Formats: sequence, structure tokens, C-alpha cells
Amino acid sequence: MSQQQQPPGGHSKVMPDQTQRRRINKVILGGFGAAMALIVVIVVVGAVVGDSGGQTGSEPLPAATPQPPMPAQADQTGRPSADPRCAPASQSVVELVESGLTQAGTRLENVVVITSGTTFVAASILGQDESMVQRANAWVLHDGTVYAASSGARRHTMWPKSAAIGIGSTDDDVEAVIACVLRTSYER
Repeated sequence: MSQQQQPPGGHSKVMPDQTQRRRINKVILGGFGAAMALIVVIVVVGAVVGDSGGQTGSEPLPAATPQPPMPAQADQTGRPSADPRCAPASQSVVELVESGLTQAGTRLENVVVITSGTTFVAASILGQDESMVQRANAWVLHDGTVYAASSGARRHTMWPKSAAIGIGSTDDDVEAVIACVLRTSYER
């Protein structure tokens, strides 16, 4: 009688032969390949759908006015450098943006604009007691309508998101006008 050796612990295990191993490997690799293909499809579909900007029609997104990028860099004092395109906002612009403030007694201060076909507005929001509620917020004036471009502007005003017109919070002009209001608010 032939004796089979048992592994420690007394349990015998039958090892699959080469054909069974290959079959198991094919199943595992096939499943892995299918999972990877599914991930690729999801990423591609997400990229295509995400590029539509939320628009459902066939109309293109508004073209951005080509401007050289103006990063919010710091000067020797550590303050954000001011963009030379920034200018004080007119009283009518201040009143228009302020009319959308959602907290009673708040007001805008250090209101600046950059006009490049579209008007980009930035300001600090002060509370009733003159305390700083939000140091830098940005809005976009487009075709007579105000849009909130920064999270603070969306949080403290009733204006719709500027993404509706294809302008995000990282738009070069939005960042530039915010840098200007930061500069003026530091000097306050």
C-alpha cells in the first residue's frame, strides 16, 4: 500500500494539475481585464459628460477672452501682487452686487473690477459691526446679470453660480481680481 504524505495539521489537499491552474489563472486574469476595461469606460464617459459644462443643448460654451495668466503672486511684503487691470468699482456696480447679499446689515468694501469684455468684481464683505465676514469674494457681471464666482460669494449672496456661463473660480480673471481685493484688504 502506498502512503500519501499529509501536510502538517492532518488535512490532505489535492493540488490542481497544470491544466486546472491555467484555467484558474485565465479566469482571474479575464476578470481583472474586464474590471480594468469597465474603469476605462467609466473614466472616458465621465470625461465626455464632464466637458459639456452641464449644458444640455448643442450651444457651445462662451469663449473666454484670451488674457495672459495673472497668477496671484506675492510681493516683497508677502501680500498678493495687484494686477494693473484692477480698478475701483463704480457705485452702481457696488449697489448691484450688494443687492444680492443674504445677511442683513452686511456690506461690501474694497470693491474692485477687471473689465475684459466681461466684468469681474471682487470685494470684502463686512458685518453690521464692521467685522470682516469674508475677506475676498468674486462675482461676474455678464449681460446685466450678476453671477457668484467664488465659494464665499455663493455662500453670502443669492446670485447664481458663474459656472452657468462657463466661468469657474479658477478662471485667470477671477483669481486676478481676488488678488487685487486681497491686496487692498491687507492695506485696510
